[in-house]
Amino acid sequence: MEGLSVGGGGASSSELPSFDLNFPPPADEPEPAASMPADEPEPAASLTPEDLLGDRERLMELEDRLLIGRPPLEASKKHLLLMNQLRVEKKVMDALMLDEIPAEVIHENRQKLREILLYPEGKLLHYNKYAKLYYDANRDFHTSTLLKWLRKAKRSYDIDLPFPPQKRRRRR
Repeated sequence: MEGLSVGGGGASSSELPSFDLNFPPPADEPEPAASMPADEPEPAASLTPEDLLGDRERLMELEDRLLIGRPPLEASKKHLLLMNQLRVEKKVMDALMLDEIPAEVIHENRQKLREILLYPEGKLLHYNKYAKLYYDANRDFHTSTLLKWLRKAKRSYDIDLPFPPQKRRRRR
């Protein structure tokens, strides 16, 4: 095994291979720039609400809001409230993104969305009510109470989200 040294020695800089960064790729590999035209921008990766705010941070924000102006809650009730609020919030955000509202817009309006959806008329709902709202939205978000509350808030200028046009129901 000539040429290998053990210990502190090593190859000198003249023995190390050199790489020419301007050397063209081998003929069997396509050039990276050839796959995408130079005048088109790279497509932006679509963001999700989780990319902008993880569940842990979201729960901390929800808990901070829950504690405002309220006596301390029993730990089990607080946990049920927070978990049901989280489920409702994530369901609404996912549904809004399916309606092509950008995650950044949803993220920027998250506090206002919470006030409208989680504290209607400024009141905390019972944890069972949050569960019912979640199941209602999960069944069909476009006919849910939550979307009705959002549309009402938009009409009264409480929130500015670019909702798609409302689908009209056919009368039978």
